[in-house]
Amino acid sequence: MAFSELFPLAFDMKTEFAPVRGATIGDEGHVRGSDVEIIPPLSVVQALRAPANQPEWKDYEGRIFRIGYYRSENGLNSVWLVNDAGTYEKSVDQETIRTHFKILHVSHETNFLGVDRSAIGPR
Repeated sequence: MAFSELFPLAFDMKTEFAPVRGATIGDEGHVRGSDVEIIPPLSVVQALRAPANQPEWKDYEGRIFRIGYYRSENGLNSVWLVNDAGTYEKSVDQETIRTHFKILHVSHETNFLGVDRSAIGPR
């Protein structure tokens, strides 16, 4: 099943959408004009430590996730963590990715919304 079938609202976004410091995203799903590094979908990260104010993250330490496609209703600052089963499990912000995760692989994906892409499946 295609990503657009799973998350149809992700394709209502127009170029006016700019949740991350000047970033815009077009109908084709590509980010333009961002002055913040936005981790691309399909990148691989590992949770290093739980934030002190979020003890529920303790069970996540050491786990490896793929970065999911972004959703227009959540914005580019909402980074979805995709587990080994292919489920969008939890979201964090870009700052948390930089401070609490080790980036194992940076994807070359440029289509941040997953327009015309297959859904992320199990690993």
